Amino acid sequence: MEGVEVVRLSSFPEWAGPASDLNDSVWPEYINSTEAEVKFWGLLYDELMDWQAIALHPDSGLMGCGHSIPVWWDGTFE
Repeated sequence: MEGVEVVRLSSFPEWAGPASDLNDSVWPEYINSTEAEVKFWGLLYDELMDWQAIALHPDSGLMGCGHSIPVWWDGTFE
């Protein structure tokens, strides 16, 4: 869609609440109530904002979210 920009959530922290609400509305309830989700999901919108992507449209606002987490790797394949 023309005009959509994908940006880091940390650049637009005011969209953290709407992004969380969007995810809550599309994920099945059984995913939203796992022990891991309850314990860690909130970190995506707080401590890990640099690794979350959001798609913003100048007229429509939030169009989507993409989530990731940083993983430490020492560079070896073992």
